[in-house]
Amino acid sequence: MNAKGETEHQHPFRGTVRIQSDPDHLEARAVVARREDDKRVTPELVEHIARREGMKTDIDLEAVEAAMEEALQEDRDSFEAVISRGTPPTPGRPERIILKTPPIPDEMSDLAETVLAAASPPEVFRQVREPVGSDDAPAKPCNKKRGLFGLARRKHRPQANRPRTKKTHVRYVPVQIDPTLHATGFAEKGEVIAEIDPPASGVPGRTVYGKTIEPDEPREVEALVGSGAERRGALVVASVDGVVRRGVNWVDVVPCRQHRWSLEIARDKLSCYLTLQRGTHGGQLPSGDEVLSEAESLGFRRDFLLDATSIERKLERALEEGGEVKQLPITRRRDSAVEVRVSHDALTAYLT
Repeated sequence: MNAKGETEHQHPFRGTVRIQSDPDHLEARAVVARREDDKRVTPELVEHIARREGMKTDIDLEAVEAAMEEALQEDRDSFEAVISRGTPPTPGRPERIILKTPPIPDEMSDLAETVLAAASPPEVFRQVREPVGSDDAPAKPCNKKRGLFGLARRKHRPQANRPRTKKTHVRYVPVQIDPTLHATGFAEKGEVIAEIDPPASGVPGRTVYGKTIEPDEPREVEALVGSGAERRGALVVASVDGVVRRGVNWVDVVPCRQHRWSLEIARDKLSCYLTLQRGTHGGQLPSGDEVLSEAESLGFRRDFLLDATSIERKLERALEEGGEVKQLPITRRRDSAVEVRVSHDALTAYLT
């Protein structure tokens, strides 16, 4: 400021003011071009012009002042300033699937990789309930009957419509989805694999001119559950053991589990049987040495048991025949056998 209270610039900024906005009318700019024979440009003048053109939102007068000062200092012939912003709409959000399963365990990683590589693309269906027949029984017509000698008889009033139990038919409609895989996990039958976060409605926006902008709503609001899983309210539960797959708005379970085996001792305490629950094709079978070690821990002597190679061949042959492997004998045949055990002091002998 000088002694007269004027700005240090020789003259104020004079020119024309135009108000421009983006195509969505969410941002407005003041475009000022120098013209010495025109009006003096002030933030209040910019606000007046913006209001005259219908702008409803707040005007940033400080932004106009700062841009004008910078233009004067740099001796530019024009300047621009963002003077107002609208509120963009918030789009609606569909149901979200929040995965709750742990990652695939290390001992299952190889089998899971094989299963996922061979798995079909996800197929999801939406249940559509459709009414069958009409809801109400039709009223009986009112027939005017004639009595003896053609005289009119009293009319029969129609019976009121009797409520009929609604019947519905469930139809499964396939849904086109994006098959891109976003996350995986592993779950056993009956475990909760995901939670469903409820949808949220969109919030309208507002332009700088005060007009409402309707938000975009998702075409597909419902989270979709595919094979191997079922929805129970806000939870999704695995109906099989396997690998959980989650996409943008879908989740399913691909069956996958290792073979499970156990040993059983016969009542005569002389025989041992192996039972195996079949797992996914490609699962790893127990080795013969694993089976023998487990049998020894149950009290069987190694020389009473089949060798490791024979046990493995028996298992492979049983699996090829299909079905479950139940009570597969792993002890040698001993229709008649005598064993004499002598005590340590060599004074007593036991016959079995």
